[in-house]
Amino acid sequence: DVVPYRHFSVAADVAAPFVDADFDAGTEFSNHAILTGNAFDDTGVTLMHVAIRDRVTKQWLQSDKVSWGSSYFPFVPAMAGGGTPDVAWSLELDLPEGIYSLSVRAWDEAGNWGEVSPWRAFSVVPVDAPNWRILVLVYETTDFEFTDNGVDKHFVATMTADELARAEAVSRAFFETDVPALSSGLQTPQVTVRYPTRALDNLERYCGYWPAPLAVEPDADPAFDSVVVIWDGSGVDVISGHSLTIAGCRGIAGYRGTMPTHLAIPVRWVLTNDRNVFKHEWGHSILFYHQAAGTTPHPPVNNHMGGSLVYVHCGTGEAYVWQDETVTNPIPNSLYNNESGFTHDYYSGTTALPDNGNHCLGITPRAWAMGGPVAKP
Repeated sequence: DVVPYRHFSVAADVAAPFVDADFDAGTEFSNHAILTGNAFDDTGVTLMHVAIRDRVTKQWLQSDKVSWGSSYFPFVPAMAGGGTPDVAWSLELDLPEGIYSLSVRAWDEAGNWGEVSPWRAFSVVPVDAPNWRILVLVYETTDFEFTDNGVDKHFVATMTADELARAEAVSRAFFETDVPALSSGLQTPQVTVRYPTRALDNLERYCGYWPAPLAVEPDADPAFDSVVVIWDGSGVDVISGHSLTIAGCRGIAGYRGTMPTHLAIPVRWVLTNDRNVFKHEWGHSILFYHQAAGTTPHPPVNNHMGGSLVYVHCGTGEAYVWQDETVTNPIPNSLYNNESGFTHDYYSGTTALPDNGNHCLGITPRAWAMGGPVAKP
């Protein structure tokens, strides 16, 4: 036996968690606000509460996230790393214009709690983003002469009446329906469709051939932020009489810096039930522009997600459903879904990299509010 007995004591856990929010007092959010922050405790953060109070009416946001009442209501935020010493929290809300206070509390397993003190004040302001002006050029005829491996070719293609009508209808549906949804209401483009009478006759070699900006220069208009070319890349070589397709890609969007954006889509890929090509290629255009203008957070989003390049929903860290969808078969949280998913999130500025899930990337409300190559506040 140990004589005398050896005395020792166990110190009680009395240290409260440290809690913080990722934004400064007075920060302005758009109506769709993603509130994020961190909590730390040496024994682990086990529970968090977030509450929102209207600073004018003194009422609290209630459980339905719509109504307000005099009773304090705590939301349980998403907690990345819950139960560990270092937790990243997030809460996503749609709030009306106003001024608010944020209350955040965190508990450890011993029941100690800490809070953001003082409550963090913030405001929600409407985003009055300038409408991008879109010029859709639909070319009925392509008439292009070139030499391929020493063989002369004379390519001719002419759209049918159905293709001409579909080109306008699908373009309008994308810009007037899809873009407002994908951008969470932050952008509603104004669309003009024109049908040049001349044939496309000067194509550039890339992914087969495509109508680069020089090809449509006589018909372009400097009053527009974005030019979309719908053309026919499948026709006939009139020299040999053989069918010929010279468009090797479903769509191409070239990097233009801060100049008006430019993309081209062959009419065979302009489909009534599938506007994913438009979503992807115009996504390139707006990402390229905002990167060059320096209006989006760093690093810029690359919409060729795949392999080692992965994105998640900002704040929650939720992974996307790696599937395409169609208009008649929507897949929530998928690559091209209008209401949720990867394209929606980078159009809305709410995507993120997995290792920094509270750092929102893409075209944020601030970026849209800065306007486009021509349309300015």
